[in-house]
Amino acid sequence: MLALKAMARQRWGDNASVTREAYRKCWYEPLADPEEAALGVR
Repeated sequence: MLALKAMARQRWGDNASVTREAYRKCWYEPLADPEEAALGVR
């Protein structure tokens, strides 16, 4: 569960960096950039 929270950027907003179509069941916008994801988990 902790790693899942680390991969969340923010709640979905109007200026999301990824399309919500690919992540329809997520309540959050996931990190799409591998470098940001590594920092989030680190």
